[in-house]
Amino acid sequence: MSQEVVITALARVPAFAGLDETVLQSLARAGGVVQLPPRSALFHAEERVGRVYVVLAGQVGLFRRSGDDGPVAVADAGSVLGARAFLDRDYWPAGGTTLSPVILFAFDANLLEQLDSRYGPLGMLVRQRLRRADVLEGFRDRQAMNPTAALPEELYIKQHLCPCCAATVRSCAVRSRHLRVTRTDPDFYHHYEGPNPLFYEAIVCEACGYAFDETDHEPLNPAARALARKLGAGVPRGGFGGPRTLEDAVRAYRLVMEYQEAVAARPSMRARTCLKLAWLYRYAGDEPAEREALRAALGHYLAAFEREPTTDAKQEIRLLYLIGELHRRLGKRAEAVQWFGRVIGHPKKDANPQIVRMARDQWQEIRYQSRGGEETMPVREQG
Repeated sequence: MSQEVVITALARVPAFAGLDETVLQSLARAGGVVQLPPRSALFHAEERVGRVYVVLAGQVGLFRRSGDDGPVAVADAGSVLGARAFLDRDYWPAGGTTLSPVILFAFDANLLEQLDSRYGPLGMLVRQRLRRADVLEGFRDRQAMNPTAALPEELYIKQHLCPCCAATVRSCAVRSRHLRVTRTDPDFYHHYEGPNPLFYEAIVCEACGYAFDETDHEPLNPAARALARKLGAGVPRGGFGGPRTLEDAVRAYRLVMEYQEAVAARPSMRARTCLKLAWLYRYAGDEPAEREALRAALGHYLAAFEREPTTDAKQEIRLLYLIGELHRRLGKRAEAVQWFGRVIGHPKKDANPQIVRMARDQWQEIRYQSRGGEETMPVREQG
């Protein structure tokens, strides 16, 4: 089959609809055409997925078990087979056997790597389209085969999209009805009665090893993705999908910090991760480790203030306050007063009156402590 015919056939596949012809040419060159007669076994259930198939012509029957009398589903021309399991480094959830003469387009990881290196965000788009088009998506009851199936009642499985490889990452989270805040510290750390959701906000992708904060949805650019994959080659990936101990949570946040450094993440992202790690150490009662993490968070927040200007007055006021509060917690009272003063005197302070009140309270407490001649200032929590 000529390359021109393959390109024409790929253009008719819904997953590739609207792609530029140069991208289709790249796909055609990187993949290969497979032609099979009827009753040919294409793949078997529970085998590791090594290739993705796109049906260009003919039909493939999908069988839950070998020896079944008939298929439970049929994949026609334009169907994608195995993309989800391939991207997640998973297994075929069913077997596939040709029902007629079939022409398939098949590709492996080399195609996706070429898309990433040549087309950047477009490569991520193709991954997402392939995943959504996979007729095997949802074919398996994953919970029945997943070690996280028997979870405590307060936890559930939440899905995330990996910013590095676009794999679906399944990780635990705390059900909202079990979240009971008992008090909040001035740097916004919530104390909980019961499970602490902070344990599960650092996500680790088992497909590529990339670790990220659950609020980070921005796909990596090609250069950052290459750096992340290089780091991921030596990073342990398992053990983060189920319930976590404090040690598991700390290890996950440490991984996030390593990846953020490797891909040169924005200072604000790195600051948030360091602050969350400090909160974990506070939860554990490890004051030296907490102070180390607070110092790192403060450095990144200062860099964010300098390098990430914002027109959102509410967010800017919050950042100014947080910089002041971290100075205060680290015993730097003079610096804390200066930053709290910037909050109180902000020209748009009405945009965030609650934070302005908090800054004024902390500013007044520092003055009170200073008048008392104390060398150190105890941290007052907001109950």
